[in-house]
Amino acid sequence: MRAVALYFLLLVFPFAVLAENEKIEGGFGIDLGQKIEEKNLPQDLAMARLDENNDEVIYSFTPQHPYEPLSEYRVYVTPRSGRVYRIEAEGYFRKRESCVEELELLEDILTRKYGKKNHDAGVRFTDLDVINFGGKNRKIIVKCSGYFTKHKLKLSYVDRNLMKDAKQEAKKPHKRDGREADNAEERDARGL
Repeated sequence: MRAVALYFLLLVFPFAVLAENEKIEGGFGIDLGQKIEEKNLPQDLAMARLDENNDEVIYSFTPQHPYEPLSEYRVYVTPRSGRVYRIEAEGYFRKRESCVEELELLEDILTRKYGKKNHDAGVRFTDLDVINFGGKNRKIIVKCSGYFTKHKLKLSYVDRNLMKDAKQEAKKPHKRDGREADNAEERDARGL
């Protein structure tokens, strides 16, 4: 019996170590799930609030170690609990070939860090250049898109559970004076 258990551990242990090495925490100095509050923004990232469109809270930031071809960095935060659910970086290219070359370079770098990329059969039948890493919840997605002389390379770190939380939090009524404003009579309509 011990021999069977030992044999099983020897088979499973390398995969457990591999899974630990592939764990996606975040990128560019920001962790998925990290709490970010307006009053206490990380100073080393020079964060600035961009948008609060459809209850999305988005900050632009400057990473301490930017990836050279990427020039725009954003972090998406859940509207109520203030937890990071998506980190994005984008760069632009005049030629599709340049974008694809950079995508392939990123694929090599990310493969060394996170292991083999995910197989996506659906992408093979489209004209999209997309790669992704990770499991069901946390993913890294890299894609080239665009037409003619403007092609965008986008690198995204995503926590799908927190993304669902963000959508749920956005559905909740807004607070006014510290309490929920859940009907038309309680909402401030003076500016309408």
